[in-house]
Amino acid sequence: MKKIISMLLALVMLLSLTACGPGVDRVIEIRVSGVAQGAPISGVTVAVTYGDQPLEHSVSWGVAKGDEIVGTGDMTTFGVGYYQLTVTYTLPKGAENAPVVNESGELTETKDIGNGQRQAVLGYYFNTPEEPQQDRLITISVSGVEVGAPIAGAVATVTYGDRMLDSEIRWGIAIGDAIEGLGDRTVFTAPGLYQATVIYTIPAEIYPTDGEGIPVLFANGEGGMTAALGNDQYSAVISFHFGEEEALCQHEWMAQPLTGTCTEGIVKHAVCALCGEVWDIPEEPTEHSPDWDNATTEAATCVAPGKRIALCLVCGETVEEQTDDPTGRHSYYSIIKGGKCDTGLTVEMVCSVCGRITTETQTREHSWGAAVYWNNHSHQYTCTACGETKSTSHSTDGRGYCAACNTWIVN
Repeated sequence: MKKIISMLLALVMLLSLTACGPGVDRVIEIRVSGVAQGAPISGVTVAVTYGDQPLEHSVSWGVAKGDEIVGTGDMTTFGVGYYQLTVTYTLPKGAENAPVVNESGELTETKDIGNGQRQAVLGYYFNTPEEPQQDRLITISVSGVEVGAPIAGAVATVTYGDRMLDSEIRWGIAIGDAIEGLGDRTVFTAPGLYQATVIYTIPAEIYPTDGEGIPVLFANGEGGMTAALGNDQYSAVISFHFGEEEALCQHEWMAQPLTGTCTEGIVKHAVCALCGEVWDIPEEPTEHSPDWDNATTEAATCVAPGKRIALCLVCGETVEEQTDDPTGRHSYYSIIKGGKCDTGLTVEMVCSVCGRITTETQTREHSWGAAVYWNNHSHQYTCTACGETKSTSHSTDGRGYCAACNTWIVN
């Protein structure tokens, strides 16, 4: 019986040596899936492992607002912008110096937060609009204009997309080559050429520029000159012909996508749904009007400058502006390549941003792992950093149990 017990103890010792001997360096691996523009934020899955061991963790999301990272609020999907994922996980024993690797996103920071926990921050940036930017158009429609109808009953409706703008209408009539007041006319009569001047207001919050470059489409009548009056007010001239001559097309203009960019010169387009006439409005090159209020930011790294990124309110082109110089400070994590803690470890320092490697020789205290039974006289410790081993004698209680290696010692 004593011989059988000795054989079993020898087998346990062999298995312990196989499982706990020096092995390949292990890393903290963060795997994130489901992060894509248009995808639901709630559908993202995160797994954190140390070797084959899953680690307890929690996650939180933030989104860039100006120069700050704020909560996602009621956002449900990933849109255009910079998103930040913070993963908080519990370090297993012996993993204090383990480097962090990730499969997706940009690892921007890792830090210890106490109580055996660490945080890793990953960034994701989407800069492609989910849908083409809609053309922004002023549409003017004048109703109640027909022979015999009262002039006072003619009403102008001015809209900007789905929003109705404040407006008023003033009338004149052609006398020879000049446009004069209506005099005592109260109804539209034929023959005649009537000219409506529509004055409307574009609030600054809709379009915070002087308003030039916004095409004005006329639902009826013959559109003429438009002008800026100041104080957010603009005017447009529309002509209405009554007579025996061939009737003019009462154009129904449909906006078409603009072409070009602000800096190259844009061309705005419209087509009449009735006669097919095309209206092209070329404009001279101008500076972009970036939407800095909704800009995203990229922090400076060791090799790349910080910048903010926004879409132009007029042409939709992406505009970038540098905010900071490159920091020149690398974000290193270490990989032990060989050697011993007390005589010198060969450590490879790798920058997680630019990949730069600097090799160092370091000496440090051993990081002894848990005790493992070796024989009836001693148990053994293995350094988790360099794999060196040391043995110490068992310390047993009166029953022959060694608490250090959790083994009953049989003589």
